Amino acid sequence: MGETTVSSSTTPSKDRYLGWRTLGVFVAAFVAGWIAGIAVGLTTRQIGLLLHLSEPIGHTLSWVGITTARLIPWVLATHVVLKRRLRDLAFRFHPGWWFDLLAGIGITALAIWIAFVVS
Repeated sequence: MGETTVSSSTTPSKDRYLGWRTLGVFVAAFVAGWIAGIAVGLTTRQIGLLLHLSEPIGHTLSWVGITTARLIPWVLATHVVLKRRLRDLAFRFHPGWWFDLLAGIGITALAIWIAFVVS
């Protein structure tokens, strides 16, 4: 008579280790990102030296490679943990988005200008 049914997806036994699994996925993504970043950074540095690229170009190539190698595991971890595409988590463009962008740029420029005037 007073019986309640509980969905199997919300049972305490299933969600018991959800936090630890989530932490594990992101720690694994962090470690994988750093290892991949180091490997890509060293590889792109060697490529830059072999191609006799100037120091700023080699440094930029290395930085872009490291950043890309570190972002890929985070994108995959976010997809695994949240079960959503990264596009669903990004900003939504609404009809007046350009006004918001220009207002943000204007407010930031004004703040920087005030900081220069005051100093």
